Amino acid sequence: MAQSIYDSYCYGSMVPVFGYYLFPDFIGGQNDASRLQGIEKSKLVLTELMKIKGSDPFLAGPALSIGDLYLAPACAYMAMTPDAEQVFAINGFADWWSRIQALPSFKSTPPQ
Repeated sequence: MAQSIYDSYCYGSMVPVFGYYLFPDFIGGQNDASRLQGIEKSKLVLTELMKIKGSDPFLAGPALSIGDLYLAPACAYMAMTPDAEQVFAINGFADWWSRIQALPSFKSTPPQ
């Protein structure tokens, strides 16, 4: 479920935010309105994903899932921006994000 939510709603919300800073030419230039809208939509989607996660350590339950692995790279890019703190200010996100960042596979594949 988390993978589908990411594909349908999260990627398109997050790219205008991190793309604004990291690769503006790829997204057609820096558009402040798109960035601000992306912040709000990203927060909404992350809120829903954290609700689905509930008290579990990962999005689909007690074990790492493809949904976690889909979301992690976009969050890594977002973390490189000045908007990260605002976007990531979601209940449950900090614990999930810390858990993801501690994974050996995450540590060995930093965004370029």
